Amino acid sequence: MLQLTLKTKLRGLQMKKLGFGLVSALFLTLAACATPSGPTTQPSSSSAILAAPTRPAADRANDTRRKVVESLDFMKVRAGSTILDMEAGSGFWSEILARATGPRGRVVMQNPPAFAARLEGLIDARLASNGLTNMTKSFTSFDSLAPESGSVDMVTWVQGP
Repeated sequence: MLQLTLKTKLRGLQMKKLGFGLVSALFLTLAACATPSGPTTQPSSSSAILAAPTRPAADRANDTRRKVVESLDFMKVRAGSTILDMEAGSGFWSEILARATGPRGRVVMQNPPAFAARLEGLIDARLASNGLTNMTKSFTSFDSLAPESGSVDMVTWVQGP
């Protein structure tokens, strides 16, 4: 009787392990097949984004030093994304991110109000010359940032020059 009880318990444990394994395999298969909701993959290669003819020559000269291709590949920016670029400076990265998100995406260039006197002219010139309508500037203190929940897909804060 004791032997039969042990065999029954062993079979029960084996069945639980088998059931857990099957459920785990099913979950992993479904997770691998799932497509992310929201923005789609990057609209074009990093090289194509950087080759845009309206990019300033001064920006192009810094691409290698700033490892722009490697950074974009790491960020995996998706078309249609909304990105908050913190302390964006004059917009070097903001412009690249705006090109990566495509026309349905949006990039908000945030800078503290104390930067306005020094940067506003540079930002306005960039916005006027690059032809991108998906970039906006914001001179807002960090403490005043309050985007709606779920309204931003990515926040960047890239160290300057």
